[in-house]
Amino acid sequence: MLMGTAINGATSISFSITTVLTLLLFIPINGQDQFTIIEATIDEIQTAFDQNKLTSTQLVEFYITQIETLNPRLRSVIEVNPDARSQAEKADLERKRNQGRRFLGELHGIPVLLKDTFATKDKLNTSAGSYALVGSVVPRDATVVERLRDAGAVILGKASLTEWYSFRALGKIPNGWCARAGQAKAISVNKTSYGGGTRVPSSEFCRNPKMCTTTQLVSTGLSECSVVMLWTCAVAAAFFLTLWDAIDVLFYKIKSLELYWVDSRTNLTYANGRLPLVGCTTSAFDAKNLHTSGLNAEVVCPTSGSLPFGVLSLNKSNNSFHDHSLNFVVLLKSWDPCGSSSGSAISVAANMVTVSLGSETHGSILCPADRNSVVGLKPTVGLTSRAGVIPVLPQHDTIGAISRTVSDAVYLLDVIVGFDSRDYEATSEAARYIPVGGYKQFLNENGLKGKRLGVVRNLFSNALNGSTVITAFENHLNTLRQSGATIVDDLEMANVDVISNPGKSGELTAMLAGFKIALNEYLQELVSSPVRSLADVIAFNQNNADMEKTKEYGQGTFISAEKTSGFGEKERKAVELMEKLSRDGIEKLMTENELDALVTPGTRVISVLALGGYPGITVPAGYEGNQMPFGICFGGLKGTEPKLIEIAYAFEQATMIRRPPFGTPFWIDER
Repeated sequence: MLMGTAINGATSISFSITTVLTLLLFIPINGQDQFTIIEATIDEIQTAFDQNKLTSTQLVEFYITQIETLNPRLRSVIEVNPDARSQAEKADLERKRNQGRRFLGELHGIPVLLKDTFATKDKLNTSAGSYALVGSVVPRDATVVERLRDAGAVILGKASLTEWYSFRALGKIPNGWCARAGQAKAISVNKTSYGGGTRVPSSEFCRNPKMCTTTQLVSTGLSECSVVMLWTCAVAAAFFLTLWDAIDVLFYKIKSLELYWVDSRTNLTYANGRLPLVGCTTSAFDAKNLHTSGLNAEVVCPTSGSLPFGVLSLNKSNNSFHDHSLNFVVLLKSWDPCGSSSGSAISVAANMVTVSLGSETHGSILCPADRNSVVGLKPTVGLTSRAGVIPVLPQHDTIGAISRTVSDAVYLLDVIVGFDSRDYEATSEAARYIPVGGYKQFLNENGLKGKRLGVVRNLFSNALNGSTVITAFENHLNTLRQSGATIVDDLEMANVDVISNPGKSGELTAMLAGFKIALNEYLQELVSSPVRSLADVIAFNQNNADMEKTKEYGQGTFISAEKTSGFGEKERKAVELMEKLSRDGIEKLMTENELDALVTPGTRVISVLALGGYPGITVPAGYEGNQMPFGICFGGLKGTEPKLIEIAYAFEQATMIRRPPFGTPFWIDER
């Protein structure tokens, strides 16, 4: 049975314009000056806590509402933790009792989503996205989860992923798909422009609370002026096209949109009916006045071009509204979210949580972060404990942070790093890299000064030749130079073609044998489980083909792994080959050129970093012509996280490229 609160299309409310509204509006808290939860950083949230503008409970309620609203379409969350509210209440009580006497830590009271491979000894499942492990009982929290709890973080739930890290059937299972959640979707805004003012004094819309009560736009009991103001913004937001209107956009047709507003006291969202909107064509200028609840609105489509253009006019009605208009052009798109930590990245990007944890064996943090315009930090293997996390290949597995800013990723890293006796060999080796005082000391805006960054063109030139990514990358190289870095360009790495091919590098050979061994050990340690071995999982998939879509996607990689018989001579040679490729490749190149880091556009360095267990961090770097996000990745040798953080943070602060997936927040001034 499902122990947590399952979140999917069958059990949650339907998607609507609430998505856009919730992502656009500020949240007035406790009658104080405005505070915006959307895109808020950990520092900003902690300041709001200290100033009594926000509580952990309110923050958790906001994110749960976001998940209930967005997740039926995005499918990036598998379960919400039924204990999240009580954990938030506990954090609020601790903060109240503390009264500022001591610093409780950056993550205290902060909601965190976990990839659904991190063991939690609570009411949540740990299933790798598969029904095979639903109902299994773990012996204890994963070590990184223990450390999050000790830091006062709120475990909000489990994020979806590419089922079994895609290792069930490499190349067959779509990125972001798992049986329990379905297909996760990445989203981004194509283009947004606002006409007229975007800051609207509340007094211009509502001068008398009684007027708010009597207007037909407000339900019984919602009498605050802010409700009407927020509803007004909801009308404006209603002209944003959702991702799932994309097929209609092709024909310039919009069927209907639901209008919503937010009660500022509770952050709850309320509906007020539907507006039928006129269909628009490419050959005619269609317009029609719509009348509902005393509101006049025009929907105007262009005579040419590829995007609908909406004009909203709010006219006086019941003395509640003053004239105002907004113009905007927007289109939400979707594409491959990459994997396997797809749900962790999508949820952070869509403001369904503050930060999340992911895991990486080969690109599973860096690639989804890149595709969803968020920050992904992949630590040196062993810097963070893997104990209690469903494994792939222990020699390569690592646990890292996904966030909207570099600083948030670093705060998360500081909490989860360190030696763990349950992951003795890897963490004892990597513990020597952890700096005294932690990693946040390296959040330095001048961190690029004096750094030497290498550009290895043969990693990406062929694949990205002529693309807008290359143009943006060249501009970013200039930014790096202007910020004090030396760019060592046109470098070549030996054996790039071999390194980039898991079948040739030895990586796949090691994975097949290593996965079977490590997974069987994990399953045997469970207190109870429907499956106890890889063979059991294969049988489960065969017996539940409809539920697991076994006929569609297969389980060829699982079957190949099951045929292995331990780590023999072939596997040892594969490991030796990977070590040699790393020595002759990235290690030689960085040593000979005295580099602090490599810098590449997108994710082309992932294979290089995977083979040797090296760290990397990706930062939002732009949007392609179709508005698919891409990042810039900084990678280095083992233990170079301090340098990478300095570089990434300085680049982020110099560029600030990331934007919310639903456009610029629309502010109402309550003062």
